[in-house]
Amino acid sequence: MNTIAIIGGGAAGLTAAIAAAEAGARARIACRVIVYERDDRVGRSILATGNGRCNVSNALLATDPAETARYYNAPFVRAALAQLARLQRDDGGVPASAQARGKSAAAAGAPAWTASDLRGACDSDAGGSAEPKSLALDADPVLAFLADRGLQLRQEGQGRLYPAANKAASVLEVLRAAAARSGVIEQLNWPVSSIEAPRREGGPFTLRSGSGEFARADAVVVAVGGKGVAQLGLDHLGMRVLRTRPVLGPLRTDVGLTRELDNIRVRCVASLHRAGAPDAPAVVELPGEVLFRSYGLSGIAVFDLSRAAWPGDTVALNLLPCPADQAEDFLRARCQRLAEVSLGTRITCEDAVRGLVLPRVAEAVAKRAGVRLSDRCQGPTLSVLARALSRVTFEVQGMGDANQCQVHRGGIDVDAVDPLTLRAQAVPGLFVAGEALDVDGPCGGYNLHWAWGSGLLAGIGAAAHCEAAARGGFVARPKAAVHREAPASVGDEDSSQGSAS
Repeated sequence: MNTIAIIGGGAAGLTAAIAAAEAGARARIACRVIVYERDDRVGRSILATGNGRCNVSNALLATDPAETARYYNAPFVRAALAQLARLQRDDGGVPASAQARGKSAAAAGAPAWTASDLRGACDSDAGGSAEPKSLALDADPVLAFLADRGLQLRQEGQGRLYPAANKAASVLEVLRAAAARSGVIEQLNWPVSSIEAPRREGGPFTLRSGSGEFARADAVVVAVGGKGVAQLGLDHLGMRVLRTRPVLGPLRTDVGLTRELDNIRVRCVASLHRAGAPDAPAVVELPGEVLFRSYGLSGIAVFDLSRAAWPGDTVALNLLPCPADQAEDFLRARCQRLAEVSLGTRITCEDAVRGLVLPRVAEAVAKRAGVRLSDRCQGPTLSVLARALSRVTFEVQGMGDANQCQVHRGGIDVDAVDPLTLRAQAVPGLFVAGEALDVDGPCGGYNLHWAWGSGLLAGIGAAAHCEAAARGGFVARPKAAVHREAPASVGDEDSSQGSAS
């Protein structure tokens, strides 16, 4: 009997396990899938996502292929997700029609990877934004996989998809039920400390735990997150492992203003500018929420900026409802309108910002700019206030609280992995998924979408490896032409790293 070992029982690991078990059943090969989890339960990381609600994915990824450009190492992600979509269309790894469902599932006695017409399987939040109301989920293999296994989704602002039950636990329940139906075994409290390559062609991998236990497997999927991947000794298997560091989190900045405004939230446009060029065009600019903290800046907008930030960079917040270069005209028109309504009464800076910016924020920003709110809002005073409100700047000193960061950048270099199978280029039978790879995305469900999608592809690949071996050998796929991106995040440059010291 073939054994497929999944290292890590998080989002990518559980999805890979289900994919491998179902694909093995369809191929009619004797296959045992075991999830090795260091914790006392699988899916604990899923329960913690989205403040316990689990932002499963983003609808924009299902409707606009260009959204993959928002990932780090986007060419690799684009190639992998496109391959998964091709598998969905084929009568192979992910059958896409009801006919394929009947043909493969009935023959194998297992649920096929189907994506029958699921329009309407995603409920839109009544108070949501202008994103697509009718999602063709059959076009996206990740959303189809989840829906086929019973997960009802609902859409909120900016395309964010959440479980209809509004609890992350419902996502985990669906995955565990699917895994149990497929015969997946959960091996808990079993931290894998190293992976040893087969000692002979066609031989098994050896997994070792920190307590001296060992296990054998014919194929292995590495689906650990964060710093865990560096502890597996994969560099000894010819794989380049990059130093991991937390991203998608708060930023530590100069605190002259943030400490005064601690715990106050604002809606604004946040932009990031490189050190030495604070007035140059922004590297990243996006609208969103920013939370002032005693150590710096937090909030979704800042989390997204952190993916491209370096110490010495400048974060600028535009608190006005207009582009920064139109701030003065906007404020002058606002004062004129207020003056007309008040029959020519003298308009002060306090009048100008009332109803526009929170009083404490307005007072702190004006004070920083040397403007008294009691001053008349005209001439040079108006110009200074307009610039101050449209460009509240902070110097980045580094990442803030690492425990609040949602993902780690680094891990296994994507150049060491085939994006069409997620198989290690140098080691047949070894596959990689999720955060173990040097891939990350913005807030809004992008990172979980990658976890599910890469888990599906790696699981299919592991089962295909076992099937090919059972039928006479595994044929390696030629390396695809994709390249990893230059590092662009707070912290040190990427460097090779073996086992954790």
